[in-house]
Amino acid sequence: MPPRRKAAAAPTAEPTAEPTPSSSETTTTSPPSSTDWYLLHARMLEINDPQIWRQILVPPDITAQDLRWLMTAAFGWAGGHMCMWTVRKVTSIEGKSEPLVTEINPEGFAIPMAAFGYGDANQDPDADFSAFDEDGNSNHGLKDKQTLAELDKQYDFTNNKHLLHWEYDMGDSWEHIIMVEKRMSEAEVRESGALAGGAKKGVKRTSTGKEKEAEKAEIKLTPKILEGKGHGVAEDAGSYPGWDDLKDAYKAKGTMKDNEEYESRRDWYEDSCGNGDPKGLKGKKRLEHFDVNEANAAWTMYKETWIR
Repeated sequence: MPPRRKAAAAPTAEPTAEPTPSSSETTTTSPPSSTDWYLLHARMLEINDPQIWRQILVPPDITAQDLRWLMTAAFGWAGGHMCMWTVRKVTSIEGKSEPLVTEINPEGFAIPMAAFGYGDANQDPDADFSAFDEDGNSNHGLKDKQTLAELDKQYDFTNNKHLLHWEYDMGDSWEHIIMVEKRMSEAEVRESGALAGGAKKGVKRTSTGKEKEAEKAEIKLTPKILEGKGHGVAEDAGSYPGWDDLKDAYKAKGTMKDNEEYESRRDWYEDSCGNGDPKGLKGKKRLEHFDVNEANAAWTMYKETWIR
């Protein structure tokens, strides 16, 4: 494995002109409350055409097991492969993207282009390699009930001094990193309306005053996938070269470059792939497609099926 990696910047964003100090010199914010929620920015490494990212809101007591299935749902994985959690120490910040503005974070999140090491053993949490479930899956590297708040206390995720690294499918080795956009109090989470059960964007409440506050208080606070961009990667595609080859197969569709091998790849993806899409991947719009409602439905299904 290479000694260090760099987290990709936001899609089409350019680094800021101002020099950015190393991570050891960055200014940290005031410690948040232990009950504050985490607004997370997760993205896949090594994929830039387009980049694939998700924004996720979670409570401080979310466990490694819960976060594993939340990530599985967010990125559209079928969930049939082993995965591994590790903690990566940020060794330097080599610039930041232009702020990625989202509905819940209108001031934007300037994604750090962070170089991070694979690290010595003391940079990683205690591995629990015996924690296999009955289907042979595992939360490799983190104990099932270990919480994000516990890890943050040790590794300072809030200030992005360390990053959570999640590898899915130890054969294809799909790598994801998780950064903290910001912390939010429970009151801010309720006020944002992001977790309102069944609420639709653009629908205004008709109640006022105490009734409105009571409605906010009744909102069930639960982890949720909020936004994202980039189509989920094909399960068992053959790692990054295989994913690029599949995209090439769709680029060639209907052109002189098309051939039987490309047609076979497309048929496999649309008909047989574990997380395939019958609509295919032809065109920029399909490659950038992300359905947040489908992702949250998958999260609900995984939660009810696998989380004990």
